[in-house]
Amino acid sequence: VCLGSLVFGRQGIGKGLLGEVREAVCGVVNCSIVQPSDITNSGNFTDWAYGRALTILDEVHVNGLEKYAVYNTMKPYITKKRGSINRKGSIRLVIRNTTNYMGFSNFDDAVPLDEDDRRWLVIRAANLRLENGVEGHVEYMGKLYEVIEQRPGALRGWLESWPIPANWPGSPMMTEDKSAMIADGENYVTVAVRRHTRNGVFNLTDSYQQIKGEAMVDGDKVPSKEALAKAAKQNLGMSLMRAKIKVAGPGGGLNSEAE
Repeated sequence: VCLGSLVFGRQGIGKGLLGEVREAVCGVVNCSIVQPSDITNSGNFTDWAYGRALTILDEVHVNGLEKYAVYNTMKPYITKKRGSINRKGSIRLVIRNTTNYMGFSNFDDAVPLDEDDRRWLVIRAANLRLENGVEGHVEYMGKLYEVIEQRPGALRGWLESWPIPANWPGSPMMTEDKSAMIADGENYVTVAVRRHTRNGVFNLTDSYQQIKGEAMVDGDKVPSKEALAKAAKQNLGMSLMRAKIKVAGPGGGLNSEAE
């Protein structure tokens, strides 16, 4: 379908139930569950994108630059009609892409999306309201799981009966939830520059050691000065300005450059 769906929300509200429904209607043998580490494996193997109608991404959230690796690796497998599969211990295959992707996460910045993203449909799962009390909720969930486990064909028929709107755009809509995830998932290098900008000026020389320390505490890769300067220029529209600073010392004056 050339898009992936991502459901996020706080832990314990039943997000995974949607995955179980889709597994039931697709057939468990036609589905797989992968972790982010399966996608960013050191051998660059892409078996995870092969031979399944549905692949569920479990607990989507990776810190630092690794999350960009997950996002970028998956891009062609979501949108392209054909893909190259690198299987461990076997020859590389070029196959027709038939896999749909669905992800779940407890985090608001699960995927580092940008404003031009056309691959992910982002949905925030609301907290469940127990209008009939805990006992009513338990009874309802019991019946629902009974349908999932014992009558998947009827469940599939019900889902297929839902009409698809004639004006369906064919690509994910920009929603408030997606806009929020785009903001929350902004490149951490850009976030660091934004955090240390004062009155429209980012002083790279003065800020670098502090940014370095913050990255180490957060478990992120320490950005280079070049990466910070690039983020300031390309992502935040800043212009590079070099300033000569004269610092007086016991032995006379010392000129240094700051950016």
